[in-house]
Amino acid sequence: MKKGLINTSKTLLAALICSAVTQASFAQTSNPGSGKTLLLIGQIYQEEYQAFIRETGLTPAGASLYGTFYQGEFEQGSGMGFLNYMETNHPGNVTIAAMSFKDNPGGGGYGDVNAGLRATAAGAEDNDIQSYINIFRSHPNTRFLLRIGYEVNSIYIGMDANAYIAAYRRVVDQIRASGVTNVEFVYHPVKNFSDVERFYPGRNYVDWFALSVFSTEVCQSNVSFPNWSSQCGGTIDRDIQRSFQWARDRGIPRLIAESAVQAPNNNSVGGFNEYLDRLHSVVTNYDVQALAYINSDWRNFGFDPNFADSRVQKFNGTLSHWNNLFGSGSRYQYLGDTPTPSPTPSPTPTPTPSPTPTPSPTPTPTPVPDVTVRVESESGSTSGGARTYNDGAASGGAGVAYLSSPGASVSLTNVPEADRLRVGYASTMSGRISLRVNGSDAGNINFSSTGGWVGQYSTATKRVSIPENATLELVFESGDAAMNVDYVEFIDDISNNADDDGSGSQPPSIPNPSPTPSPTPSPTPMPPAEPIKVESESASLSGGARTYRDGQASGGSGVAYLSSTGSAISFTNVKASSSIMIRYASAFSGKISVRVNSVDRGDVMFSSTGNWVSQYATVNFDTAIPENATVELFFDNGDTAMNVDYVEFK
Repeated sequence: MKKGLINTSKTLLAALICSAVTQASFAQTSNPGSGKTLLLIGQIYQEEYQAFIRETGLTPAGASLYGTFYQGEFEQGSGMGFLNYMETNHPGNVTIAAMSFKDNPGGGGYGDVNAGLRATAAGAEDNDIQSYINIFRSHPNTRFLLRIGYEVNSIYIGMDANAYIAAYRRVVDQIRASGVTNVEFVYHPVKNFSDVERFYPGRNYVDWFALSVFSTEVCQSNVSFPNWSSQCGGTIDRDIQRSFQWARDRGIPRLIAESAVQAPNNNSVGGFNEYLDRLHSVVTNYDVQALAYINSDWRNFGFDPNFADSRVQKFNGTLSHWNNLFGSGSRYQYLGDTPTPSPTPSPTPTPTPSPTPTPSPTPTPTPVPDVTVRVESESGSTSGGARTYNDGAASGGAGVAYLSSPGASVSLTNVPEADRLRVGYASTMSGRISLRVNGSDAGNINFSSTGGWVGQYSTATKRVSIPENATLELVFESGDAAMNVDYVEFIDDISNNADDDGSGSQPPSIPNPSPTPSPTPSPTPMPPAEPIKVESESASLSGGARTYRDGQASGGSGVAYLSSTGSAISFTNVKASSSIMIRYASAFSGKISVRVNSVDRGDVMFSSTGNWVSQYATVNFDTAIPENATVELFFDNGDTAMNVDYVEFK
């Protein structure tokens, strides 16, 4: 955001923020609650939706619609006629509606997706937003889960996070100001975790967090990636795990906005049903509260070969499996199962500024306060001896260490525009680290000791002008002090705060570097990178679990009878880690539960090894583990028996 554009009254800005927060607090919700999942059927064709009802005997809680934002309606597939059908024939439905920025920016007269986003944030597309508001208002029997942009990302389409956040918030603010109450707002990034954090519009603007879960997301191969099952490992992509847990930790309801079996898994009952089993496991493991399954023969509509016939009625064996697993009486909620949201008190009306843009060829942008984008340091490039390390207390479970000798650096590319940096760090020293922007010296960031290299983190702030898509580098130069970097936050700030320079309220002067010793051999600013292996037979056992002997096990023994409710293996005084690897044997496929310091961390999904002894496999589970924690593998209701050889904490 350019400072010269900030002309809007602070009173107006405060009113907008107040209105947004108040509306969020009083909004009705479609969330069915923990342990229940709305079942929606896609994709965009009325006939296929009706065919699902005929074949299964089930009426979904709602449908899915798609629209190009600049068209001002949901025009794809059966279009508005499908929405009118849902409104008339299925009152009380909850329909997921996609408002796409990425598919056709040319339809709005823009050369690329980011130009359209910036214009939307500036108010140039308020007429299109008003068209959608009119649709919502004229369909009061339908609740809309509105995906404002969907599958947003920087990797595949080069979308700018700041531009997206500003456009997303503009859409939300305009809809809330209109007074319509049948819309809930969905944030739907791709599964890449760095983008999940980078594009997040903020809790006051997000009612639901969504991901897409196709065959590759549950570790099945498809036509494009024939070896994906071995590359992914387990039964769920790690970025899906991490992203859904991220949303769960923040109390954001979870939604699978798009899901379907892909070719060639759809060509057999076994492959199709395996996908459905794994999809169901994702729902239950992360308490997903809405699921949209695309029950469609994609071949009729020109999609690539990965997307074929995903209709559950394709095989009798799959149709029966669907009705047993996803049918009536299960956790999945169909139309009539879902209670109508009870009305909540209307908020005290807040004066709403006129959203009508000045009829000028160049609209004045509405400023967005303090847009903050976090980038994990481990996603950057390291050089000069710097390298990553794992630490459960770090923001993303990892960071960059060995910024301790001249030339050691971490570089972040294509960063968002900002006028302030906030660096999360750990160090036993106080001093400074050097900063470069696009290769040019940008000064130093001063910091104080945190008392340790891991486990204890603080932040240091620096006011500096960073252009969009710049390369930012933290580099150790002569006179600097060693620092472990957790993350960097890029802040686009409309206030006029003084230059912090990492020293809080102290003056921003750089301390005399002469007494700062060069952190040569000691201390080493990084924990051991090697995983810590613990034999299961050395742990504490309870609830019937006991050791067994097997020459093929790592230490000649393992732990068995993890097979009844309450049976458990407990590892104490575990080092700070960000993931667990379990070597196991089991004649079954299923899941086992994990607790850290007595807090449930979810389930580890595993596949059968074919036997209880002799044949072993490994499975990984990502979760933050603090220093000296107690970690338990325990058998809970619905779990599957597993023999455990050893565990590695990484």
